[in-house]
Amino acid sequence: ATVAAVSFLVWAILVSIDNANQISHRDIAYEVIDEYSTNVTFEVSRIPGQAVSCDVTVLNQSFAIVGFLTVDVAPSTNRSTVISSTVLTTELGVSGLVDGCR
Repeated sequence: ATVAAVSFLVWAILVSIDNANQISHRDIAYEVIDEYSTNVTFEVSRIPGQAVSCDVTVLNQSFAIVGFLTVDVAPSTNRSTVISSTVLTTELGVSGLVDGCR
């Protein structure tokens, strides 16, 4: 029973450390400015002081990618940062979102 308790404790600590190191993102809003640009606002959470790059896409009515931008998020003392970026598009977009951050 003691081995099981110690194993569980080690596992719980490793999971907590891994979760603290993860980068996460959350879409907040998008605004189609015109046929050739869309503004996308999103939140990034990461370890304070960590630089992150996020891929932002704009989709058309057929869910095809009509705009793409990699946004570099500078290190910050805060865990979460809200970013707003304008993505240039090849045609009218109908939604904007973050594909992922690394």
